[in-house]
Amino acid sequence: MVSNAHLNSAIDIKTLFVRLIIRIVIIAGIALLVKYCFIDSTVIQSDQMVPSIYSGDRTLVFKTFSLPLFRSIFHPGLHQPVLFKQPINPGLRNCLRIAGIAGDTISIDSALFRNKNSGYKTDQTQVTFDLIPGEFSPRDFLEEYSIPSIGDTLVLDSLKIRDYFFAFSLIRQETGKEPIQFSANVMIDDSTCNDYIIKGFSLYSGALGELPDNLRNYWFFWIQLENYLKNTRPDNHISIKFTTIKKGTVLHRYIVKERHYFLLADNWLSGYDSRYFGLVNEKHIIGRPFMIWWSTAKAKGIKSISRIGRMVL
Repeated sequence: MVSNAHLNSAIDIKTLFVRLIIRIVIIAGIALLVKYCFIDSTVIQSDQMVPSIYSGDRTLVFKTFSLPLFRSIFHPGLHQPVLFKQPINPGLRNCLRIAGIAGDTISIDSALFRNKNSGYKTDQTQVTFDLIPGEFSPRDFLEEYSIPSIGDTLVLDSLKIRDYFFAFSLIRQETGKEPIQFSANVMIDDSTCNDYIIKGFSLYSGALGELPDNLRNYWFFWIQLENYLKNTRPDNHISIKFTTIKKGTVLHRYIVKERHYFLLADNWLSGYDSRYFGLVNEKHIIGRPFMIWWSTAKAKGIKSISRIGRMVL
């Protein structure tokens, strides 16, 4: 027969074990709550935000304002660095700075960025531009662009090439998993040329409908193609027409439903930002990096240990 002492001892051990499991679950739950709702940690793996953030910096990211419950109340403001999902490839994360919000009109002239509404500007004329050909890149020059607000109507059939691709990216982000695509046709004297074959163009030769994604999704390629076609056929009126198709239906107009931002890299020269892929939907913003808590950055003149504890401004 088991004595009362042994029985009580077994019960005490079982009770302690249950309490320990409950505490571990509570602690894990709190940790997950903090991680997904308040503060997370992420490693920056590009030099687009140099000198604010270097590749190898592990930053603390404030996430609360990006949660669906708070997104309609708290909005990130101008000049703030944000961690976000790439519009073209949401599986990739990036860190850039907010340079324009809904209603702003922005432009770039000779590497000088201007925001008419806020007076925000950044001068990058001190760096040398030798990595990307100027005629293929929107890095140094960007005609005025007005960032649409919620409720604005985009008339897709009347947009210039750059504005059309910014609009298409916006629509694709807002519609999420709903199938949406665009088709392109060369117009010669207002006649549609189906299955147009491109010949002699330095960036691509072949059927227009077989363009690879690394060219198809970027507006500056289409502008260069249209200019090339105009130069090769000066006696004709040449243009490229884009048709937006959603669930098999052609879209001619679209009403903006969500908030979007124009993002820029601090490192102008290597920045892959809204100059290339357009606006970023607010729901793709993950949070705001605010402090470097550890660093393995490897750059000339930079000691990683000296970056620990730095605030990200």
